[in-house]
Amino acid sequence: MLEDKKSGQSFLSDQFPDQDLTGFSFWFSNDDDSETLAVFIHPEDTVFNAAEILVRASLPKESFPKFLGLKGAFETEKGIKLGITAEDVIKILGKPTAIKGDAYLYRVEDSKYLLDTYNLPIYYGEYTFNEGRLIGFKFGFEYP
Repeated sequence: MLEDKKSGQSFLSDQFPDQDLTGFSFWFSNDDDSETLAVFIHPEDTVFNAAEILVRASLPKESFPKFLGLKGAFETEKGIKLGITAEDVIKILGKPTAIKGDAYLYRVEDSKYLLDTYNLPIYYGEYTFNEGRLIGFKFGFEYP
């Protein structure tokens, strides 16, 4: 879905039909309000190009519109979801570029693939843990 208009359109048009969605962020709750998903669209992006994704536990008394069609946890295509272990994240993504406190940081810079495919130089991921379990993550393309 990241920087993929067709995928983003499928994902967001069900949530917000007939709206221009550039330069915004959209926040959703899962079906039991235990998790929050944020989708960020950079100002210069075309409609439906999600540039960054954030997933975290919902804060007390926090509720956003329900994410249509989702039952249970938010989960990436690679199987990353809240509650998995740090070891699971490494098995899925490989060794982090850096570790800062309780967060594993991943960064891809100046990749020919990223530049050619998305015209963006930096892709990042940040995965935060508490007692060895994933409590939040954010990934995508940095805003230039």
